[in-house]
Amino acid sequence: MGKRLILVLMILFVFSITSVGYAETQTTKISGDLTMRGINHESLDLQAGNIHGSWFMSTLRLRLDAALSDDLNAVVRLLSERDWGLESTAPDSNDLDLDLAYITVNKLLFSPLTLTIGRQELRFGNAMIIGDPDTNLLASSESKITAIDLSARKSFDSIRATIDLAPVTIDPFFAQVNEGNSVNLDDDIYLYGINARYNFSKNNALSEIYYFVKHTDAILKDEVNNVGLRCSFGPNFAPNSAMLPFVLQAEVAHQFGDFPGGLPNGVWGLAPHLPGKRSAWAYDISGTLLTPIKVLPSITLLYNYRSGEDPADIAGNYTGWDIMYESQGGGSLDNALVAPSNAHLFHIITQIKPIKELTANIRFTHFIWDKAPLAGTPLFGVYGMYILTAEKTLGNFAELDLQYAYTEKITFGLNGGIYLAGNTFNEINDTNAHRIIASMKVDF
Repeated sequence: MGKRLILVLMILFVFSITSVGYAETQTTKISGDLTMRGINHESLDLQAGNIHGSWFMSTLRLRLDAALSDDLNAVVRLLSERDWGLESTAPDSNDLDLDLAYITVNKLLFSPLTLTIGRQELRFGNAMIIGDPDTNLLASSESKITAIDLSARKSFDSIRATIDLAPVTIDPFFAQVNEGNSVNLDDDIYLYGINARYNFSKNNALSEIYYFVKHTDAILKDEVNNVGLRCSFGPNFAPNSAMLPFVLQAEVAHQFGDFPGGLPNGVWGLAPHLPGKRSAWAYDISGTLLTPIKVLPSITLLYNYRSGEDPADIAGNYTGWDIMYESQGGGSLDNALVAPSNAHLFHIITQIKPIKELTANIRFTHFIWDKAPLAGTPLFGVYGMYILTAEKTLGNFAELDLQYAYTEKITFGLNGGIYLAGNTFNEINDTNAHRIIASMKVDF
């Protein structure tokens, strides 16, 4: 596959150069954002007084957009993520990293085709499968920040073709996630696939169907194929209608392929499994009620399911969900503690707007295992390892997120979350955890 891919890329590259011709910069735009955070957390390993602290961190993104011609654009964005005061212990904490670096060629071969080559963000649907290469336990070693779940890194080194045949949009893509560095072992990680979206003309409805593959070159076969369907429906009701507007969404995905054995990405507290075939499922179902009350604009009920593997069944098909490159947690504390696999998650999310400039989101989440773990097995989270019992209740999470738009360019935020440990945690790890984040973001 590698040689054929390189040949295709060479042809596309040569054609893009000859078709666009000489490009002279027409417009250049510089923009970016700077976010400052003050963080306090305690007991993130669910042990009393073991992990606690307060610190400041900052995230800077500086972006350059250059329109070289009507059909040729280049984008570069630099990223700096750092905890304050680390220069003495981490000299490279002040480094600027390459976050985006891609070229977009419009009307390539034919008018509806746009080709994007380089380091770019990939996000499809609600990002249940693809959205963040640094998700959960996969945070880049380049992230020198303590709260790695707050990393702003969302980009992939990839090639993407967008075919706009309104109302249909088709996006085939290829990404190299990891070049690999093992001696005498080809362990590159590739991500590729296709997403097709249809926008209906009525009721704000859309549907998506996709096929995504994560392939690892290794001695033991390791491949995760994802096929899925997502639908969204939000009727536009007439003014003074007796019915309230609502939005319904549903997504279902099936994973199959080859499992190399051991523990895959993001699986919670299970025993290692022998090599075999994959067969896993995931569902997202949500309903949002849009109310006519200004101070209470919406109420959302959300259910997530990620299949798990029976820890006593170490042979045959592996049924644990591989979290791939999901990006749904949004930097919340519960997403930092555990990865979304082998679980049922029930959410209630309420949005409140007491004034125009202030938005408050209140979320309550209840966690239950899909398959209960074996007593004494470990759960590996971003902030530590937890010892489990054979109980299925993971616990509850409550979060309040406040965002105050002081101006169009300045936003102040306050986020507080508390995790109430469930019976699945051993008495060693049964302490409640909390985190509070105060932030200020400036767009320029």
